[in-house]
Amino acid sequence: MEHSIYDFDNYRDFLNFVFKQRKSKNPNYSMRKFSKDLGFSSPNHMTDVINGTKKLGKQGMEKILEVLAFPEEERDYFNLLVEVSHCKTDVEKVKKLEHLSRLVNKNDVRVIEDKASYFLTNRMCTIISILINIYKEKFSPDPVWIMRRIRINASLLEIQSALFFMLNNGFISCENGQYQNRSLNISSPDESISGDIKKAHKGLLEESREALDLKVAMREFASITASIPLSEIPDLKDKIKKMREELSMWIFNKSKNSQDEVGVTINIQMYPVTSDHKK
Repeated sequence: MEHSIYDFDNYRDFLNFVFKQRKSKNPNYSMRKFSKDLGFSSPNHMTDVINGTKKLGKQGMEKILEVLAFPEEERDYFNLLVEVSHCKTDVEKVKKLEHLSRLVNKNDVRVIEDKASYFLTNRMCTIISILINIYKEKFSPDPVWIMRRIRINASLLEIQSALFFMLNNGFISCENGQYQNRSLNISSPDESISGDIKKAHKGLLEESREALDLKVAMREFASITASIPLSEIPDLKDKIKKMREELSMWIFNKSKNSQDEVGVTINIQMYPVTSDHKK
């Protein structure tokens, strides 16, 4: 799969990708050689930078930009990635993130399938998207502002990471200070999200447990436990997907021009409670 620097939201990951690309062409290529090729005298310099034990200074950044010969806008993007990782305050990070978003949108970077999968299985991404719909022109990218308006447990770092990902990959955009969702309907094949689905389900189950403390009027729990022929499982999954699509369309129509909205999760899961063979 081809990648450009715009596919990365962390400069260390990008440098590691460049190293692996070179190593794939030459199995004997080492991190020591990589450091030397990028103009560093210390043989362990890039190992330390990529592992996060050492920051990339301004002179080091200039060396890398010169060796890798970035076009001007890609140089700006790489510089910003480095600056974001070194920001000391959330306010400073937000400003850098908005600049990164403008660069990504300007270059019309397409969101590849694994990016969509990450969006679908990251709870903070979907919740930020909902907040943008609810607060419209009042939405703030400040992680503290977001934290105060959600019920789930999330750290400032998790919120910041999700916001960065969405801005960086074009899921949301900012024009004249107003944030908008750019992709209302995002889907991904089951096989592409299989690696993340366990983590996503664990998060949903934890949310469901916390929701037990909410007023009954604000929640609904229902389940069906029954036997079904094993051969009918694919058809059952299709019916669940169709029901999900119908609910999504109903919710979309109901939320049009509404001035009083609340974010909700409708968690539909199907899993076997017995083995699929008889002893």
